[in-house]
Amino acid sequence: MDTGLRRGARTAAFLSTTALIALLSGCSGSGAGSCQSNRDCVLGETCISGSCQTIQQQGCQNDEQCALGEYCDQNSHRCLTITIGDPDAGVTADAGTSTVTADGGVETDGGVHTGPCTVDTECGTPPIDICVAMQCVKGCEQPDGLPCTGGLVCDSATGHCVDPNLNCQQDSDCNPPTQICIANSCVFGCALDTTLCQAGEICDTNTGRCVVVQTSCTQDSECSPPMTVCESNQCVPGCGQAGGIQCSGATPFCDAPTGRCSNVDPNACQLDADCTGADEICVNNSCTLRCDAAGSPGCVAPQVCNTTTGRCLQGNLPLGDACLDDDQCATGLCLGLTINATSLSVCSTPCGATSQCPLNFTCGDLGGMSFCLGENLTTPPATWDTRSGGLCNTTTNTCQSGWCNTGQSQCIETCSRNGDCASFGGNCWAYEHTDAAGNNVFDSLCYDPGSGSATGAACAQNGNCRSGICSRYTSVCAQQCCSDADCGATQNCGVYDLAADTVVKICLNKSATSGSAALGATCTAANQCDSEICAPTDPAVMNSPMKCSTLCCRDADCGVLPGGGRCRPLTGPVTGTIVGVCLPN
Repeated sequence: MDTGLRRGARTAAFLSTTALIALLSGCSGSGAGSCQSNRDCVLGETCISGSCQTIQQQGCQNDEQCALGEYCDQNSHRCLTITIGDPDAGVTADAGTSTVTADGGVETDGGVHTGPCTVDTECGTPPIDICVAMQCVKGCEQPDGLPCTGGLVCDSATGHCVDPNLNCQQDSDCNPPTQICIANSCVFGCALDTTLCQAGEICDTNTGRCVVVQTSCTQDSECSPPMTVCESNQCVPGCGQAGGIQCSGATPFCDAPTGRCSNVDPNACQLDADCTGADEICVNNSCTLRCDAAGSPGCVAPQVCNTTTGRCLQGNLPLGDACLDDDQCATGLCLGLTINATSLSVCSTPCGATSQCPLNFTCGDLGGMSFCLGENLTTPPATWDTRSGGLCNTTTNTCQSGWCNTGQSQCIETCSRNGDCASFGGNCWAYEHTDAAGNNVFDSLCYDPGSGSATGAACAQNGNCRSGICSRYTSVCAQQCCSDADCGATQNCGVYDLAADTVVKICLNKSATSGSAALGATCTAANQCDSEICAPTDPAVMNSPMKCSTLCCRDADCGVLPGGGRCRPLTGPVTGTIVGVCLPN
């Protein structure tokens, strides 16, 4: 029998999504005693075991016995003044000033550099200020300084936490190049202790070790490049070293790997692979820090940082715009599609009925879950500018849903539950019909077929039911749902394979093995949850925590989660299908 229902042209598609992850961590600590560091003592005194004591004249045994700004020379056992060996480190030894350094860090009271770092000397005066995890922090003896846990103790000479039972065997046991291993003890490297290097030696600031300078040479290989290179038959510091050759004129750039000046900008690039820094990418032919790297200025609003590529992307994009990342979209979802063998991604949002999308967008089913899709995704572009209930006919179908009841000349609303049909008779019907290719398919429409039993009545086939669905599990008429809220107290909203390649959500009786854990509770299996759904909190992250959840059609269905949530697609039980599941915000 001809129902008079007519459908406009649509294009099928498949779904993929992208996701972000961000991790945050932090630490804090504090000191105690009448003195906590040499800074608390007057000139000529040092802080030993929490008490200011006069420096003994018989000689020092360690840096703690020396005054602020001094260290204990292990050869002479005399306290010597610490000198900062790298003038480009962005550190000042003067106290009480506040300046912005050339590398973008900030020096505050005491010459402390508070930006990112790679060695202690970039932070100020060790052990008062040190470099930990590439960030300047207070040493372990300072108030609110680095806390020592897990059996580690504070090394007052360096400000770092150390294993009291470990004597070094090699430099890597210390904190190179700030500290190196000499005579099985960690001591300051040559960047801090300028007395380490003897005549004919130069400090390799990359290792903290002294290297021999050849007295004469004919080529760089006879020196120690890039620390030293051959200039005028003499080995001299390379351009990347303290006091090294200066680059200017026709060769204004320093090629750090060779120690030689060059006319090629080392930051120039064509590809990311051209950049040498681990956190660098190529942007506008220049190597720059990734937007998510430590020390990066980040992205300027409304741009957002794509943590996969490290690049800034345009943000706050409207529904239907092309996108690369979820965070770009005002809807929070960048939907991957394949249409006519062409892959593309657009900003979209989940939906359960056509009226939940703006005009010129329809609510399109992509294999079990529906999304708001624009007219331009069809070939030729569709016209979806007539709301459900508006006029249509067999020759002019501009219905937003794509469906026209030609018998009543009225656009039909699509649905996922009876509640979507409140203004159109209240019945969500699974309409079984044959598509243009001759395939048997189902579409859910707000329509009363004029016959069939109510939900819960006994049935033998789909046609016996007003909903168009006869559950083969219970042989009773079932109603569609979006979430558990649409079902009775003894039921859950579950996935049902209406046909071999078609899934819908219907109200199903809870199984005898269902658990009692509430929505949002931690779980490892579905039978632990009252909802009988245990879902990953972030499908993009392997082994992400699992929590009890519920099915959904759109984000509004996920307000039942503690703290709210969003409706996102997960792989369905039938190959090629997806289902909406509430994930926590």
